[in-house]
Amino acid sequence: MGAPPQAAGQPPSGYPPQGYPPQQPPAYGQQPAYGQAPPAYGQAPPGYGQPAPQWGAPSPYVQPAPMRPPRPHGYKHQKRLIASILLLVGAVLLIVSVSTPFWSYTETGGGITVTQQFYPGSEWKETCSGSGCPIGTITCTYSSSGGGCPALTNTGNLYGGVYGLIVGAIVLGFIAGILSLMGALAISFGRIQMLLIWLLILVAFALAIAGPMWALGGQPGALTSDYSSSACTGTSPCNSFFGSSCPSGSPSGTSCNWGAGIGWYMAIAGFALLLVGFFFLFITRRDPFTLQEILAAQSAGMLSPTGAATGAVAPAAAWGAAPAAAPAPAYGAQPAYAAPAAAPAAAPAAGGAPGPAPNCAKCGRPTEWVSQYSRWYCRADNLYA
Repeated sequence: MGAPPQAAGQPPSGYPPQGYPPQQPPAYGQQPAYGQAPPAYGQAPPGYGQPAPQWGAPSPYVQPAPMRPPRPHGYKHQKRLIASILLLVGAVLLIVSVSTPFWSYTETGGGITVTQQFYPGSEWKETCSGSGCPIGTITCTYSSSGGGCPALTNTGNLYGGVYGLIVGAIVLGFIAGILSLMGALAISFGRIQMLLIWLLILVAFALAIAGPMWALGGQPGALTSDYSSSACTGTSPCNSFFGSSCPSGSPSGTSCNWGAGIGWYMAIAGFALLLVGFFFLFITRRDPFTLQEILAAQSAGMLSPTGAATGAVAPAAAWGAAPAAAPAPAYGAQPAYAAPAAAPAAAPAAGGAPGPAPNCAKCGRPTEWVSQYSRWYCRADNLYA
């Protein structure tokens, strides 16, 4: 006999096999392990019938932030590069100034030469050369006596202050030089970087000139306070920073001279380089500085090979900002009728202005027509109308 007929929608007889325990169906998308039972007959897999994601729903994919625009290849602003070198060299000269004598006194007579040298900081030196010298070179401290060294407390206070001023100028000069070098290579964090450079340089060269000027004007009075009145009679270091006459009471045949040392002149030279570096930066204040300004000027053809602007540069849009799109019309709406545009006016003759010159919106002065760019230009403000 044949097998009994099966009812519609019923699984065939003998399935699943007798003694075969039914298993839980695997998760959606997961293949059943070898030897496991498949899903029950007629049972939908998990997840079947779930609503599909709605159109426009947020995707789990996160769009990366826009990348920083690349630095212009080979861009170097020559004047800013020169200013950076001047600032760094000026700071190096200031380092030399605090490492070399700021002032020296030399007395020669009787076959020996005695030299006293004052340094910024806390020490000074005395050197004796010749056949009759009891000592060679000794290093003394301004604030203490002993070992053949007199205490020069007031002079030490002066040169301690000079040292602090010049060290401050060195630190600020180096920071300004590095920031200026970054700007010359189109590496900047905004226009505030240029303002910070100017501020640092102004303070640096004020400190750099204050040090040698303080020594020039304050040392004679400090020596007068440190030495006895008998040692400061007549022409002597107690009443002048420079001189060449021996104090009264010196043996006959003795020659004396005193004045600024190499360190004092190095401080003046460092101040001069900081000042010239500031001048070079000041004359480039209208040139593009930020990366966006440089890219905008290059794309408009308004940047010379040396990095200087050849005209006004409009501020660039934020990098990565999407252009504003016009709203789409409602579905089924007919577009509004637009009248045909009027024919463009005839171009002016070569070299001729299209009409009367408008006044500058900033200063009110009349502008002039630049035929090369077909724009009105104000020379007073260096701006295109």
